[in-house]
Amino acid sequence: MTRELYLGLGSNLLDRAANLNRAIELLEKELGSKCLRRSGIFESAAMGFEGPDFMNMAVVFETDLPAPELLGLCKKVERQMGRESEGIVLDKKGRRVYSSRIIDIDLLLLGNESWETEELVIPHPRMEERAFVMVPLAEILKGNS
Repeated sequence: MTRELYLGLGSNLLDRAANLNRAIELLEKELGSKCLRRSGIFESAAMGFEGPDFMNMAVVFETDLPAPELLGLCKKVERQMGRESEGIVLDKKGRRVYSSRIIDIDLLLLGNESWETEELVIPHPRMEERAFVMVPLAEILKGNS
């Protein structure tokens, strides 16, 4: 069953805009389909740590792949671009520690599906708290109307 996959992309290292474009190219290759829509690029301050500002955008693809496979594909693209897989790092109080990254790819929405596993939650559990996700996502969702 083909459905729309909405991804959030972010970068705050090196040539941020080029990183976003490269991620889209690699995602197109891995998914075997073209990006249907992309938002504009939005800048935001690093959240939860001191670091350079991020450039963020949202993109949409059509896919028939299952969510866990899509997560693996996104992690593969991050590694291909040079992101080291540190997994989730927690501080002494159990809070997630964030850091600068060449690329971050988040699965936001997958059709009308819901997933909740240790590795993956769809819809993304914190997207509504983050303007850097919701503003570009709203922009490409307008293209559906």
